[in-house]
Amino acid sequence: MTETPRADAEVDALIYSQLDALPREGWGDIRLLSAELDARLLEGDGGEPWGIWHNRGPDGTITFPYVKYSPLAVRAMNELGRHNLFVVFDWPEWFTRSVYRGHPELVDLASPADAVRLYIRLVRGERFSEGAFFRALEDGTVQTIFRRLLTHPAATI
Repeated sequence: MTETPRADAEVDALIYSQLDALPREGWGDIRLLSAELDARLLEGDGGEPWGIWHNRGPDGTITFPYVKYSPLAVRAMNELGRHNLFVVFDWPEWFTRSVYRGHPELVDLASPADAVRLYIRLVRGERFSEGAFFRALEDGTVQTIFRRLLTHPAATI
C-alpha cells in the first residue's frame, strides 16, 4: 500500500507539530551537534575528515565506491530521525519544484519546515546517490540546515 502524497501545507503542519513537541533535551542535542558541525567545518582540511571513500575490498577486489562516514557525520545523518522528525512526503517531487534546486545559497533563508525537508532529502537521497550527504557536509549545506532548524521558536525554550 502506498501513501497518498501530502500537500505542502499538510507536511508543514506535521513538521511544525513535531518540532513543537520536541523536548528541551532534544533541542539541546540538536544545538550541540550544530555547534560541533560548524566547528568541524571551520577546521577545513586540518580536521577529521567527514568520511573516507572506499572502492576496494579487503582482498583488493574493486567494489562500487562508498563512503565510510566519521562518527560525527553518522550522528548528523541520524539526529533528526532519533528525535522522530522524519516525515513521509514525496521528497524527490518537492525538491524538483523547490527554490533550493540549483540555488544552495537559498538554504540560508529556509524555514524550519524546509530545513527538515532538505535534511530528509539528503538522508534519503544518500540511498540513491552515494556521497550526497558527504558533499553536503563538505560544502556546509548540512550545517546551514541545522542552523535554520534552530530558528524555530521552540528551539529557544
